[in-house]
Amino acid sequence: MAEIITDEAVPFTFSGGQKVNLIPISLMLLEQFDKSHIPPDPPKRKITVAGDVEEEIYDPDDEGYQRVLEIHNAKATHDFMELICNFGMELELPDDDKWMRQLTAAGIEFDKDLPESAYVQYKCMRMFQDDLKRMTEVILRISGVGEEAIQSWVEMF
Repeated sequence: MAEIITDEAVPFTFSGGQKVNLIPISLMLLEQFDKSHIPPDPPKRKITVAGDVEEEIYDPDDEGYQRVLEIHNAKATHDFMELICNFGMELELPDDDKWMRQLTAAGIEFDKDLPESAYVQYKCMRMFQDDLKRMTEVILRISGVGEEAIQSWVEMF
């Protein structure tokens, strides 16, 4: 990973017209995220390679492993979205509390003593997938992440 490209907030407009400022995320935080979301290894199985010679190989097609991997990937995607939203966006709270009523109506619990964090959660839930991909690319790019790594992260969505 490279160094942060800018410390300045970068304006971003969602497809619905809402505007936010995107800010770089610490490379150390992104690296820590990677370390804490390593996918599980697939199980091994024995195969016969020549006569009586057996060899252990990884079996990524194992159905149980596929389910475990799917759960892991869903959690990693959710956690990454929260990371991007909580550390990569600057938001101004709206003057009304309509968004709080919408969260409450949807049965989503949030800390009313931390409205900024709850509002970030609200904005992220209302994003379109394409917005999330574009926003992720911008945040990672201004954070100094290389192009190959950016594409890997964006593919999560």
